[in-house]
Amino acid sequence: MLRIPFLLLNLPLVAASGLCQTVLSPEPSQTHRLATAQTITLPIKCDSDGNMYFRNPSNSPSTFDLIKIAKDGTQKAAFRYYEAPDLKRAFVEDFAVGDDGKVFELAQVSREKIFVLRFSSDGQLEGHVELLTTARFEPSQFVVTSDGSFFVSGTKLSHEGGGGRPLNFIFNGSGKLVREVSLKGDVDPDASPKVANGSTEPDSRVRFGSALPGQDGNVYLMRATSPAMIYVVSPGGDVARILKVKPPAPRDLPVTMMLNGPRLAIEFSDPDATDIAGTTIRVVNASTAETIRDYKIVRELSQALACYADDEFTFIGDTDGWPAIMQANAR
Repeated sequence: MLRIPFLLLNLPLVAASGLCQTVLSPEPSQTHRLATAQTITLPIKCDSDGNMYFRNPSNSPSTFDLIKIAKDGTQKAAFRYYEAPDLKRAFVEDFAVGDDGKVFELAQVSREKIFVLRFSSDGQLEGHVELLTTARFEPSQFVVTSDGSFFVSGTKLSHEGGGGRPLNFIFNGSGKLVREVSLKGDVDPDASPKVANGSTEPDSRVRFGSALPGQDGNVYLMRATSPAMIYVVSPGGDVARILKVKPPAPRDLPVTMMLNGPRLAIEFSDPDATDIAGTTIRVVNASTAETIRDYKIVRELSQALACYADDEFTFIGDTDGWPAIMQANAR
């Protein structure tokens, strides 16, 4: 059976209503058994060729491999950060896939140092740089921008413990801080709403958000709030626009986000539901946030949304007790 950590993916989901709702077929259009990985840790990301990237436990204690899986389910590469001597105690917070197939991982060591690791497309560690900042913060999201800079979003840490205000930085490719990015109307650290994982920690709206590079060169940063707040940030750190995407149902919260050219797909679910079936993917215009279509996902497809490209959703789920990749039409 495919096992996915509860806090990261095994969220209770429920049916939601929306305009122009389309129910996807219970039968996937294509299914490929997964050659590896019985445990998958979010996030799952895709490259332009449709390869999928996600983490699963390695053979070493308390470490994870980032693996690259082809659309037919075969493993193409593994990225192992802990093979570097000064990174053995590191924890990878997020990762990014470049247009050239290179992979970057955002790793933190003992909440003191934060590194960006660079790998070749076949899994060779090519080097790493330290992100140079005096701020103590917990990184959550990481994007490599179109000009090779690093966008990092996280939460400030206090000496007393607990979460603080959200922080957003741009570093150059050498790790030097270029700019701190302020986002108007960002989450209030004094408020503690219930979020997707059932926690009341103030920083969970940041931690359980998403960030992706857009084909327009901008960074799309989503907070786990209702409505979903998406900040479109230029490589230089200017906010191009703010998108507010209403949930399909009042109790729904965003779980993950995918980009497909001018369209943005956000997966919503009810955090208090008792059944995994019925999560809704809302597809909106990436410029205006206008709803284009809702997709009510059936149980056979709802374990993990992996990719959205070429009018097709890709899921990783369980088929007859075996982990598998499944495609379904998004037209």
